[in-house]
Amino acid sequence: MVEGTGLGTLAELMDSAGEYIEYWREHKGERIVIRKSSIQRKERDGIRQTSHVIRGTVSNVLSLPPGFVLEDVEEVVVISDLSMLFTAGSTEVQEVMGTSEGEQVVREVEEKFVSFSAIEELEKAEHAENAEEPFRD
Repeated sequence: MVEGTGLGTLAELMDSAGEYIEYWREHKGERIVIRKSSIQRKERDGIRQTSHVIRGTVSNVLSLPPGFVLEDVEEVVVISDLSMLFTAGSTEVQEVMGTSEGEQVVREVEEKFVSFSAIEELEKAEHAENAEEPFRD
């Protein structure tokens, strides 16, 4: 057994976590969007994307437990369907038609804690609002 190996790794991990937390503390007051998406195949040549979105303003960044405290929070579900059209006997997609059922606000809450480990996708709200979705344009 090698003594001290775990302590060095733990110290390095704590240093990098501290830098990460300090970075996010600079974003207090910014509106962010946390997104988790899943894609499912539909019956006939189609795809359904379901996105669970949390929008909020960063009011605090915590080291223990590590994560954000958001205020003025909206939890939203967005469902989008894409259908692919093929010509007879071909495997090449001729056209993609997209429809969006829009977004449904499922919950509003004054304040919410979100753990860093729970975040899959994170965007600044201004970037999320300006995102291009070619199949829906």
